[in-house]
Amino acid sequence: MILVRCDCHALLCKARNDELHASHDVVAVVSSVTARSASHDVAVSKILLKKIMIYYKAGLLKRVAQHIKSGGVIAYPTESCFGLGCSAQNYKAIKQILKLKQRSKTKGLIVIAGKFAQLEGLVEPFNNQQLHYINQYWPGPYSFIVKVKPRLPRNLTGKHDKLAVRVTAHQQVKQLCGFLDMALVSTSANKSGLQAIKGYRECIRQFGKQVMVLPGTTLGAKKPSTIIDLKTRRILR
Repeated sequence: MILVRCDCHALLCKARNDELHASHDVVAVVSSVTARSASHDVAVSKILLKKIMIYYKAGLLKRVAQHIKSGGVIAYPTESCFGLGCSAQNYKAIKQILKLKQRSKTKGLIVIAGKFAQLEGLVEPFNNQQLHYINQYWPGPYSFIVKVKPRLPRNLTGKHDKLAVRVTAHQQVKQLCGFLDMALVSTSANKSGLQAIKGYRECIRQFGKQVMVLPGTTLGAKKPSTIIDLKTRRILR
């Protein structure tokens, strides 16, 4: 048996360095997780790791809910970068995001959820074969192009009749969508054509006067979510 010990103090320091300094709005919970590894040459080894999960406090979640309900825009950490988000049903809020990004209204946006049920008001039901396929990737950084229900904001889908959606494994986004009981628009926090923002402080610097920026960290993914056409199963990005 191989036991790997993790210095909780070091992890907490790293969390601080990763710009979780808005401590009055977040709480860090240290938990133990177990993983198993094996190779052709060694027996299965049990590895015990320490993991820090960052959660938003209730006060912040209530402020975010009111902000979203009032048509506001937020910036929040996702798998690879900070994203700009709002209600996927609010035309004016989506219009504000497109203006902030200087993004064409014809391109369409991605919607992120913490669980599949939060997408049901937006997309057409999946058949069993599609569910089996998509469940191989969710939760995770995979967005699927799917058919949408009628009467969605036109600037959400752009010139398309479909929408890119995903169910994330990012704990803070899951918590956020769960508290709001809705999926959120998720598009990288940057001007179109420029590099996506990776950190809280930089997001505050660029967008802090225009949107509500939430503290937190990305999952460290170097690339944005993979986009797959559910019908053809072709990888588009």
